Amino acid sequence: MYWDFLTKGINSKDFIVRKAAKALGRNTVEGVSASTYLAGVNHFLHTSQAKSKDMQSLLRVLTQSDAFLDVSSLPQLEDRRRNKAERDNISSNSLTFGNHPSDIHQYTRGGLPGGKVKPSQVSRHFPTERVLDLLNNIEDPLHRCVSAMIAAGGVRHSEAWGIRRCDINIESRTIKIEDPNFHRNPAAEKLEKSLPFKGRTLATIVMFEPFKTIFFDSLADYLEVRPTTDSEYLFISRSRSTYGEALIHTAPMSSLNKQLNRALRKAQVDLGTKSPATQNPYTSHSLRHFYGVWARNFVYLPGRNTIGLSLSEIKVLMGHKDIRSTEKYARLRKDLMLLVNKPNGQFQINKVRYRQEGLLNQ
Repeated sequence: MYWDFLTKGINSKDFIVRKAAKALGRNTVEGVSASTYLAGVNHFLHTSQAKSKDMQSLLRVLTQSDAFLDVSSLPQLEDRRRNKAERDNISSNSLTFGNHPSDIHQYTRGGLPGGKVKPSQVSRHFPTERVLDLLNNIEDPLHRCVSAMIAAGGVRHSEAWGIRRCDINIESRTIKIEDPNFHRNPAAEKLEKSLPFKGRTLATIVMFEPFKTIFFDSLADYLEVRPTTDSEYLFISRSRSTYGEALIHTAPMSSLNKQLNRALRKAQVDLGTKSPATQNPYTSHSLRHFYGVWARNFVYLPGRNTIGLSLSEIKVLMGHKDIRSTEKYARLRKDLMLLVNKPNGQFQINKVRYRQEGLLNQ
């Protein structure tokens, strides 16, 4: 009844739960928070059970008696048998090789049961109508360059920080991306680098306007102040102790991302922009979400009768292995009416709405 206690409290249908919630003055929490509470309680119970069994074995050795064999644990902590839907879901999303037991996915660790957590309906992408203001409001050329790269090309943080100067062709305005899984060049596997890539297969980042132009303008500004160095990497440390070294070699990825988020936070404070989900400034990851939303709702390919790329196309562009990940990023914005029907049955882009979004590419 613990999940019911956390999420429903005095509104529960169970009398004991209502009485306990009222006596303790317990406020209800959302499903996501309840899952965290539940995980902590289950960890405590499993640890306590393990200690109890250890003590049981110790007393049996010390006393040479089976009197303590009757000590039992909570039945909820016994291994639980998965239902068919759960097993089928695991099998369809697991890659197995060779022979394996037929009941490999039959059971899972027991514990107090939880409930369903409703997915958040609040989009995590940076607002399209404010993204130009954000990029133009970032003071530091380095962080403006990184932010524009993520917004324009949807790259991951690890991919952005690992970009080398030779990966960028200023004349053709293109950026190559590392081939982490060696799909394009299997012989290069010996030169694998320890960066947390997740499976991009395209050789070139697909960048969308007007953010592509903003990136290359920001790149020019950054190259003017970039430290003089022999390093092949684009983003270089300016700290006294590590001056001229590649940033990915001088600081953990988490530290680099924190510095980027501080720059974005400062820019958003000046703009008064906050996430409706957290009431805090957006993080740099919201720019990758923005790329998915932009590709799904704003990109037009000549010859098509709709605006927006398909999920399968965006999946490739963003380097996802599972299209369900793409669905979380590339959300369809039903509030956008970007097409205007013409008498001959064709359509044209609604430039008025684009101007309202502040994103019309002249």
